[in-house]
Amino acid sequence: MSNPYAPPDDRPGADAPERRTPPREHQRGPEPGWGVPPAQQPVAPPPRHTPPPDPAVVVDVARRTRTFAVLMLATLLTGTFPVPWQGASLVFGAIALVVGIRALVRAVRGHVRGAMIGLLAGGTGLTAFWLVVSAGMTLMWPLYLDRQECLAGALTVSARHECEATFERSVQDWLEERTGR
Repeated sequence: MSNPYAPPDDRPGADAPERRTPPREHQRGPEPGWGVPPAQQPVAPPPRHTPPPDPAVVVDVARRTRTFAVLMLATLLTGTFPVPWQGASLVFGAIALVVGIRALVRAVRGHVRGAMIGLLAGGTGLTAFWLVVSAGMTLMWPLYLDRQECLAGALTVSARHECEATFERSVQDWLEERTGR
């Protein structure tokens, strides 16, 4: 048995005319679409031509992106404030979501390319998530207020743990009351 991995010249019968391949310039394959019905022949897609973005649109989208970023930062910062002031996070988040969506639509319609689209899409998704979290915290406002007052008066680690345990029990009771379980 001959070596199948050996070069063609070393195999026995390599000089046989039926095993020789003609040079490339003399080979001619089937015509394109040969044997394929006309409706199924492959069609080349049209050349992709995206118009360059208008510089005025790019400047406008950049301005809106900066405004969105500032509103998003305000949303995150006010979310860390004590309970009465956390309500501002909900307001800033709603405004940031509207500005982010409008900027994203303007960027897509204006054919703006680059990192701005990704920043706007990711930031808008993050803002929507933060709004849901803030709305949930707003629904449980009295529970968070009680927790904050308890933690303000807790001087020891065990007192802090007791405040957290009380808060967790009250959240569980609140959820059971709302879901009916």
